[in-house]
Amino acid sequence: MLLVVAIVVLTSNALAQPKYVKDAYKSFNMEKYFEASSKCTDAFVKLGVKGDIKTKGDMAYKAAESFRLTERIADANAWYEKAIELKYFDVVPEILFYNGEMLRMMNENDKAIKSYRQYQKINPTDLRTTTALEICEQNEKFKLVKTKHIVSHEPGLSRKEMDMAPMFADAARSLVIFGSSRKGSVGDKPDPRTGEAYMDLWMSAKDKKGNWQEPVLLDKALKINTGDNEGTICFDGQFKSAFITRCPNVRKQNLGCQIMVAEMSGLKYDKAGGKWKQIDTLPIKQSYKLNDSVSLGHPCVTRDEKLLIFASDAQEIGGVKSYGGRDLWSVVLSIDKKTKKFTVDGVKNLGPKINTPANELFPTLGSNGELFFASDGHPGFGGLDIFVVAPDAVANTWTGVPENLGSPINGQSNDYAIYDMNRTTGYFTSERKGPNGEYSPDIYSYKMPEVLYDLNIIVYERGTKTRIEDAAVVLTEVDGEFNDTKNTNGKGKTVWETDASKNRIIIGNKTYKITASKDGYVNDVKGTTITTVGLTSSKSFIVEISLLPLKNIVLKEVLYKRSEWTFVDNKCGEICPECVCSTDSIDKIKKELDDYPNVVINLFSHTDARDADDRNQTLSENRARALYSALVDLGIDPRRIVPQGRGEKEPRKWRDENGVDIELTEEYINQFKTTDPKKFEFLHQLNRRTTADVLRQDFNPDSEVLSKEEAKKKNNYKNYLKY
Repeated sequence: MLLVVAIVVLTSNALAQPKYVKDAYKSFNMEKYFEASSKCTDAFVKLGVKGDIKTKGDMAYKAAESFRLTERIADANAWYEKAIELKYFDVVPEILFYNGEMLRMMNENDKAIKSYRQYQKINPTDLRTTTALEICEQNEKFKLVKTKHIVSHEPGLSRKEMDMAPMFADAARSLVIFGSSRKGSVGDKPDPRTGEAYMDLWMSAKDKKGNWQEPVLLDKALKINTGDNEGTICFDGQFKSAFITRCPNVRKQNLGCQIMVAEMSGLKYDKAGGKWKQIDTLPIKQSYKLNDSVSLGHPCVTRDEKLLIFASDAQEIGGVKSYGGRDLWSVVLSIDKKTKKFTVDGVKNLGPKINTPANELFPTLGSNGELFFASDGHPGFGGLDIFVVAPDAVANTWTGVPENLGSPINGQSNDYAIYDMNRTTGYFTSERKGPNGEYSPDIYSYKMPEVLYDLNIIVYERGTKTRIEDAAVVLTEVDGEFNDTKNTNGKGKTVWETDASKNRIIIGNKTYKITASKDGYVNDVKGTTITTVGLTSSKSFIVEISLLPLKNIVLKEVLYKRSEWTFVDNKCGEICPECVCSTDSIDKIKKELDDYPNVVINLFSHTDARDADDRNQTLSENRARALYSALVDLGIDPRRIVPQGRGEKEPRKWRDENGVDIELTEEYINQFKTTDPKKFEFLHQLNRRTTADVLRQDFNPDSEVLSKEEAKKKNNYKNYLKY
């Protein structure tokens, strides 16, 4: 249960009140809030319509406070509303603020804002109101702050009573200790403050199936648990010292909570609840001369055991002032050489970025040194939310801006006391609606869905889309050591998923290169890259790789005006209706060559059979050289292209509409000259084509050597076109 300080207001004529009113005051002033809630509501009813308005207002107010302090939000709201109807906010203006808090936690933002602003007019100096209004105004925004965590109720650790603040007690994380008011606690009589049994520390361990076993009380012999409330626990880095919150329950005394220190010895899950050496009070109150009524609790110790962080309602410690409500503080820990007990020094408030005029509670440390804590003073979803601050470069300091962990870890109810393992899994306490429909502090776990990656490769022949069997596919981690080769199956596929030990092959924050090769094809040396850097969700990568056959390559057609070798531009339709535009085709050829940077090609240009053989030969040579020149202008290394003209000597092979392969000779085409002129022109156009074949695939720009004659031509390729 949250440790907050009640506001006690006594009416001026309290001595003249009926006994049932005096009894209600007594229970409330003794902080027996569960008991006081029923006594105050009964007193309000008994006073009736003739009762003193101020007394009735005070009873409604104290009933509301009692419900609020025992986490019964809807009941608290109803009784704050009664007090407001009686205008008791003229006596206690904070009624309006707390009613706003209840409305906000009930997700009635508009009503909450109205109540906050009414209070702000009366008390504009209360900084809590500014924060509360900011929270309400940003509530819709925060509803969108969602993570992919899966939150689960932990039935093995939770009962209908209060269960909270799980903390692992060993490096293997096989033992967990948490606070609970369940039956069987040492102080099993109802706490008049909460209506539940006094809280004790319980231990559980997971069985072989990963389920939590029946919790047992911690060592009774040494009185780790007492008739008082023992609520939260933490451990040093070696799991030798335990720091525990204990809240005394002494009749007629207002004693705040203390932090205790216990030494462990062979802690294990058994009926005795483990073994402990001794338990002492950590001397913070003594060292800083704090009043007994001040509460200290929720200890958190750094791994090096040099610093203890805790929550306190003290307005000032060691001359350092609080920012309001409950703040997070720290003290330096050391061991007294004579007594062998802990001493404290160097108290500090964790500062205004972390602490607010409201409450900051339940500090814990993450696996990377992050500081987690709960707050109802920073903008969030309502009530206590869990926040995290990254560690500074200086050890054991946190001065950054707190980050809300978002939904579903945080919600409208109170969420607090987190144990975070690695920012993906952990445990926390929440007062959300449980599986049985009850709102009760219970222990929940969270985890990120496992992010899994796999890689599927498909290798096919460029141009035909035919799948290639037995192609060698190489997977290499960029800037890493991983390298593996697999061959494609009969469907041209191969997959990387897990290795022989069932470990994932493709892992997070890595970049991989994939290449493929096979005899008879141009090797894919350029490759394809995939990356998991920045990915937060599982992904199945599908990569298609096309291999170019080592045979004549049919490039995109580059056409010209008839009997010319100048290119037709993208407006060719306006000046040459029978031509296919060429500019785009040249860009696509350039891309083909870019895709295979190790290839040197023979570039062939062909003509149709019309005109004389010698004229067609010259025309084809000039067309080949024109294409060569255009590609070099686009950035292709001239050493990678050998242009050749083939004239009309090599008619194209063509499959007709009947599926018959035919050589498009002049004799064959001429039969359609009069019977089908369109087909006649179309077949001639098919012969006017550009083709290529792979001369070799070992081009290296740093070592390529040409003959003097070729070098002269290719270093001056513009002139090369003229010869």
